[in-house]
Amino acid sequence: MRTDSRAGAYAAARHLLDLGHRKFGIISLFRDIRPAHLHPPGPDRSLRIAGMPTDQEKLKGYADALAEAALDIDSVPIVQAQPGDPDAARLLLEAAPEATAILSMSVIQAIAVIGEARRRGFSVPRDLSVAGFNDANDALRCDPPLTTVDARGAERGRIAAEIVFANGPVRHEVLQPRLIVRGSTAAAPSRWLRW
Repeated sequence: MRTDSRAGAYAAARHLLDLGHRKFGIISLFRDIRPAHLHPPGPDRSLRIAGMPTDQEKLKGYADALAEAALDIDSVPIVQAQPGDPDAARLLLEAAPEATAILSMSVIQAIAVIGEARRRGFSVPRDLSVAGFNDANDALRCDPPLTTVDARGAERGRIAAEIVFANGPVRHEVLQPRLIVRGSTAAAPSRWLRW
């Protein structure tokens, strides 16, 4: 039982591209304890800059959407960090000062980006759009409410329990995620649009 993380990440990036964004920053994940790390733009960065296979699928989804808009993911600054690392948002906004959109592989880091942007005097979404991944109650309660991908965790659990209690054959199911558009994303600021 899994969710198509690549499709979810693609949907988040495509949403921002459709809003006119062309300058991005990405926060990927460490799944162990270590300090936030900047992966500056450069050719041929490996998928390890996204952590475990699920996160690597998210990175592929972002890359797919960006490529459709003739943008190379290797030109995007990526900060890899634990979900609760307080330095990740600061490090990313310093590395991507022209970014109008941030893609985060976690809700916690996306909310931290909103807070760091506010500390720097930016308005979300007027100056900076932010999209997360894995919907949670905090995404709805933050200000503004966070646009995020719903990986359908509760539904995955329900289906997995049904499979176990049915005592039937093994089934491999892939759920399609849903993009939930809320107040943290808007059209790219006009100062960055190319005419």
